[in-house]
Amino acid sequence: MRVLLLILSAVLVGCASDVPAPVAGPVTPLPAVAGCPSSFVVRSWTERAGADFSEEHNRTFKWLSTASPQPGHVTLGHVEAHRRVRVDVETPSTGCPLVVVQAGWPRQVLRVAKELQAHYCPRGEVYRHELEHQEIFKKWEARAVKELPDVLKTAQPESIEQVVSIIGKFLDRARAEHDTLDARDYPLNATMCGGIVPRLIKRHATS
Repeated sequence: MRVLLLILSAVLVGCASDVPAPVAGPVTPLPAVAGCPSSFVVRSWTERAGADFSEEHNRTFKWLSTASPQPGHVTLGHVEAHRRVRVDVETPSTGCPLVVVQAGWPRQVLRVAKELQAHYCPRGEVYRHELEHQEIFKKWEARAVKELPDVLKTAQPESIEQVVSIIGKFLDRARAEHDTLDARDYPLNATMCGGIVPRLIKRHATS
């Protein structure tokens, strides 16, 4: 028997919250085999299915700040990352159930504000910052592959929804690293590159 559940959720990072889409529908129990607990395999979605990474540099301060609002800040750039989790359950004719998980952020769009494109220094600083966000995603996808099998084995979830919930909570821990990165760099925006960013924001305030 083979059961599949695919969960998609979108996240804007570098200036927004990671709010996974709720899991809807009936509970799908994992197959139970007496005396034979499920085993778990976790694979990187990006490595197995391929990554769809792209860049856009034609969005304005206003557009980015609307898409990724941060109180007290004008958004200079962000990474829009789409998290995907897929769960396959295989029950062989003999042996224990095998739960195969694919998880990660295979689709990402990196954006740096249009107003920065003609200014090498701030454009480079913002671009570097967003690349660090992408490295955090990569790091946590690798951690999921390494650590989640033991987490799931210990938890022994009884349904696919519980598997997805455990995976989601694990991946949500990346949020703290994104917040730490933003807290480190945001205070520098006003003074980096000779203080040009506040002047550009003021110049393009109505665009």
